[in-house]
Amino acid sequence: MKNLRVELDWNKVQEREDFALLPAGYYKAMILGYDKKTKKNADPNSPYYYIELKVKVIEGTYREQVILHKLNICNPNEEVMKWHQGILKKLFRLCGHPDGTTYDQLLGIPIMIQVKIRPFSKTNEKMINEIESYLEINDALLAIKYAFPIQQTTSQLVKELDLNDDIPF
Repeated sequence: MKNLRVELDWNKVQEREDFALLPAGYYKAMILGYDKKTKKNADPNSPYYYIELKVKVIEGTYREQVILHKLNICNPNEEVMKWHQGILKKLFRLCGHPDGTTYDQLLGIPIMIQVKIRPFSKTNEKMINEIESYLEINDALLAIKYAFPIQQTTSQLVKELDLNDDIPF
C-alpha cells in the first residue's frame, strides 16, 4: 500500500468492530481537538459555521472512547446559535478561561461530561452517544452520588428519603 502516508501490512492489522456505545452517565473527559466546519452543502462563502469538538473519555472502562460534539457557533437560527454559544462559554469557564479567546484554551483540561444515548436520526434505528452537558468534576461527582447511590444501604436510603410511612406499597 504505497498511497497511504505510512505503509501498512494488513496481515498484522486487526480489524476493528463498530464503536461501542457508552452507557448513559457521567464520565471524566477532556477535549482533544476541534475543527471549524461548514455544513456539507453550504455556500463556501457562508458566514455560518460550527465547531466540532473531539471529546475523549480519560478514565474507567470506556477510557480512550471519543465523542464528537458539534456546536453551531454561527447559525442563521439565532436561538440555536445562542444555546450553543452558551455551552461554549461554560466550557471556557470549566477549563479555567472564563474570557476565552481561542479554542486551544479548551484542550487537555479534565472536565466531566454527562452522556446520553439517542437515535442517529428520526428515520434511523442506529443509536449514538451525545454529550448532554459539561460539568465541573466536583458537581458531577455529587450528581453521581445521588443518581447512583450504590454505596448506601437500603436503610440509609429509606431514612434519607423519609420512606418510613405506613403505606404498604
